Amino acid sequence: MQAIKNAWQEAKKSVTWTKKDIQDLQGLTILVTGATDGVGLECARAYAEHGAHVIVHGRNKEKGDEAVADIKETASITAKVELMLADLTVLDEVRKMVDQYKKLDYPLHVLINNAAIQAPKGHRGEHTKDGIEITFASNYYGPLYLTELLLPIMKKTPPAGGITKRIVWVTSIGSQLANPPVLKTDLIPWNDLKAEHYHESDWWQYARTKLFNLMAVREESRRLEPDHIDVVAAHPGMAVTDHFGKADTEHKLSSWMIETWANSPIGQTKEQGAIALEYAGVSPDVNGKNGWYVGTPELGLVNVGNAHIKEHPNAPLANNPEACRRFYNKTLAILKQSDPSFEPASGPIEESYVRSL
Repeated sequence: MQAIKNAWQEAKKSVTWTKKDIQDLQGLTILVTGATDGVGLECARAYAEHGAHVIVHGRNKEKGDEAVADIKETASITAKVELMLADLTVLDEVRKMVDQYKKLDYPLHVLINNAAIQAPKGHRGEHTKDGIEITFASNYYGPLYLTELLLPIMKKTPPAGGITKRIVWVTSIGSQLANPPVLKTDLIPWNDLKAEHYHESDWWQYARTKLFNLMAVREESRRLEPDHIDVVAAHPGMAVTDHFGKADTEHKLSSWMIETWANSPIGQTKEQGAIALEYAGVSPDVNGKNGWYVGTPELGLVNVGNAHIKEHPNAPLANNPEACRRFYNKTLAILKQSDPSFEPASGPIEESYVRSL
């Protein structure tokens, strides 16, 4: 088995782009969510090694401080690395983090929406105080709220480093389970987009949120095109990280199967998985690829040829502009219910789409 794994790892080295190809990032400010471990940590590390001002987002200060210290060990002398904290399932914490960002008067060139949970241990089936199932809150609503609150900063930030300003949503092969390309079934709970009546936090919820991320890319790319902000999706593929170590996989067969798959010889390293994020965030090749998809080949398993870029992801709903527009407006309206002062910076909530079935 070890010989097979070693051969597989050697085969996966034949990539078309690695972090060594990242240009000088001095002058760029990049925020990476969920950057205290896994592919988020490796992505933040790569940017710091090339001179960027990197904002490491996390939930736990001790773990966040350790991540920042780790990144600084290999960072360029021109880099700046610092920590910002917020639990993305708590909208008040998200707003406080944005308020902190504004007070520091930092620009924002690139936002990597990487943070995500799956079947979280000790929190399965929980809902936030706003009635949102915890997976939906962590993987979609929190990042959506963060993105919209940070957009005024990004809009006024001049481009730098030879790249367009970017928002990157990290997706997963799970998006295709929620909306299979062949069957074209739609597993989005249109009448319960907060999952108030869903009392499980399992792989299927995770899969739905990864489809949500793709649909957000489609609609945000339309809304932000006049602002010259490129919104793209990135898929790291199956990587061996602590993502499943924090999951309650032993009590859910579907989650256990995915964990076993990721940690098998098929699974790639977290450094390899991070390449799609790194590329999507700062490669000049992505300039003008608004609404596109960066990552693995069709099956979405491993990053053999990481610089794979295509115009459309596999999930059919993510290629349906009207469905994405309806979904995005409905979820903005849900955030508005939770925070009546919320005014989305990407554009107004379109009530006709909110009322549509």
